[in-house]
Amino acid sequence: MNYWNRKDVPHKGWQNIGYEDLEEATHVCDMCGKEEIRYVHTMYHSLMEDYFNVGCICAEKMTNDYKTPKDQIKKMKKKNTWMTVNWKKENYYEYEYKSFNGKYGRTTVEIFKCNEGYVFCLDGYLRAGINFATKKELKETLYNDFVSI
Repeated sequence: MNYWNRKDVPHKGWQNIGYEDLEEATHVCDMCGKEEIRYVHTMYHSLMEDYFNVGCICAEKMTNDYKTPKDQIKKMKKKNTWMTVNWKKENYYEYEYKSFNGKYGRTTVEIFKCNEGYVFCLDGYLRAGINFATKKELKETLYNDFVSI
C-alpha cells in the first residue's frame, strides 16, 4: 500500500526514533510500499497508532530532514565494516583478533571460543565473567563500547 496517496496518513511531522540494519533487503517500506529495504528507519507520529518502518528516502520526506537518515545509514555501514573486515583468524580453533583505533586509543581485541559461547581479551587482558552466545553479539558490544563515538 502506498500511504503517500492517502489523506488520512500524515506526510510530515514524523519523528525518526530508531534505525536497524536487516543485513538483507527483505523489508517493504511501510510508507511507499514499493522498494525492498535493508536499512530500516522506525518512524513515529502522534496521530498514528502504529510505527512505520521505512527506507531512507521516505524517512527524509516524513521528517523533512535530509541529513539524519543518511548519517544513520553511514553509521550502520561503518559498524558492519568494522565487524567483518580485517579480522585475522586461526583456523585450527575459533580465534580471531584485530587491532583498531577506538575511543581509548589503539586497542587489540582477541575473541576466543569458550565452552558454549565466546569471550574476549582487550590488550592482553581477559574480560572474565563476560560470556557471549555468538561472535556477532560480542562484536556488536565491542563496537558499541570501544569503537563507536
